[in-house]
Amino acid sequence: MATTSNMFLYSLTIQPPTNITQALLGQFSGTKEQQIITASGSRLTLLQPDPRQGKVNTILSHDIFGIIRAISSFRLAGSHKGKLVSPTPPYAPFLGQLVILDMAVSSGGMKFRSVFISGPADRLGTSRLR
Repeated sequence: MATTSNMFLYSLTIQPPTNITQALLGQFSGTKEQQIITASGSRLTLLQPDPRQGKVNTILSHDIFGIIRAISSFRLAGSHKGKLVSPTPPYAPFLGQLVILDMAVSSGGMKFRSVFISGPADRLGTSRLR
């Protein structure tokens, strides 16, 4: 008999989410070109407008494990790249944490990477009581 105690399932829908809940404008890849980051459900998408063609091109789209409730952008003094800040959702086991995301450019392409996860935070039970 097979045991499922060590099995973890993560399901995604066939169609990506289309309802954009938040959008940010900034320079996230380190170039001097403006980019747009949109949050829709559990997906972050990096878009770049092309004024010559009059189109908006998708540069990167990444699924997040969870639902994105809020995002904000900032740039450190002297830096050429913007960063994203997102709080943990209210149903997460660790409340009060912040996640800072950065755009990583490598030979394999671009991706979002987690720069900082705040902690430690109190772990709450299913009743959300300590």
